[in-house]
Amino acid sequence: MIEEEQQKERVSLLVENHCSNEEEAIDFDENNFFMELDCHINDAYEQIAERMVDDGLYGEIPENLTHYIDYEAIGRDLKCGGDFVVIESVEGRTALIFVWYNR
Repeated sequence: MIEEEQQKERVSLLVENHCSNEEEAIDFDENNFFMELDCHINDAYEQIAERMVDDGLYGEIPENLTHYIDYEAIGRDLKCGGDFVVIESVEGRTALIFVWYNR
């Protein structure tokens, strides 16, 4: 039941901000990778970059080189690529970032 409520919230956000109707939003939500971030909208792409590196999407990075990774620069590149839909949802004082990767 909780998953259904969460999907309804995501679909509503997609209709308001990205998709033209509910059917398109449901299809988009079900067919794209989704993640939820707890950060400011300005930091969303940097957080996405960190997750992608941590998940090994850039290959295995030796521990001694991790301090040299520029997550901000990777985030800017991701933002320019257009493969992500990032929507901020503010309820009360809490802001959640909803991210869909449509690659």
